[in-house]
Amino acid sequence: MMERMTVYSAFYRAMREGDIRSAAREAAETGARTVELLDTVKRPAVADRETARRYRAVLAELGLSVACFSAAARLWDPAYSDAEMMAQEARLMRLAEAAAEIGSPYLHHTVVMTWDTQTPYDEVLDRVTEPAVRVAEYARSLGVRVLYEPQGFYFNGNDGFRGLYRRVKAECPTVGVCTDIGNPMFVDEDPLLFVKEFARETCHVHIKDYKVSASAPDRSRGGRGLEPVLLGTGEVHAAECLSALAAAGYTGYFGVEDDGDEALRASAELCSAWL
Repeated sequence: MMERMTVYSAFYRAMREGDIRSAAREAAETGARTVELLDTVKRPAVADRETARRYRAVLAELGLSVACFSAAARLWDPAYSDAEMMAQEARLMRLAEAAAEIGSPYLHHTVVMTWDTQTPYDEVLDRVTEPAVRVAEYARSLGVRVLYEPQGFYFNGNDGFRGLYRRVKAECPTVGVCTDIGNPMFVDEDPLLFVKEFARETCHVHIKDYKVSASAPDRSRGGRGLEPVLLGTGEVHAAECLSALAAAGYTGYFGVEDDGDEALRASAELCSAWL
């Protein structure tokens, strides 16, 4: 099962602490064959196309490839000016280029990460649709598919995500879904409902688990504290989620959001048992 596990959080941590070669060597030693890059504004994953090509060569030397290139992005934020929104769009265009150079089939990016829900949903959807389509179309021209995951308060859960996904897909039919089996809990929904609706359109999967905890700093829309825990030890119906994906024909990779070899191997064992 390790061949279907993608080193995600652990690779991000290893890149912060070292360089591409040390991070790739650490990933290869786990037995996984793919990694997932995460680009944030404060910690860019790849500086430019030349760097992406160099990273690809290093990964290939160690028998690794990139399953997905992910980016934490905001195409809209209540505090953003129009210029800042345009800058986010331009950044995602550059990341699409980097994804293509590094050999990733997908660019997965978030759309709205603010936890402020004062602005009506339909207004936010109208603001993000056109830039999201432009990014997706540009990525498609480079041979890269854009994926979206349930994230934040606006575009999370079945109804919230569906509004964004269907609107963009109507303009750019190649977009797909990165199913995150934990995130719907932040809008107080059962992730299994999301998996069942979007399983056949899922191209990549993020696996993680949460338990409800009054002391956890992260809060759901309804005010529940959510503490990240090892897969299978929390309140996400992880076994049912993965079984539903398998029943829908999913044969892709699972990006592990728990850090460390122990978490990666434990996740692989559980996935093997559940699939």
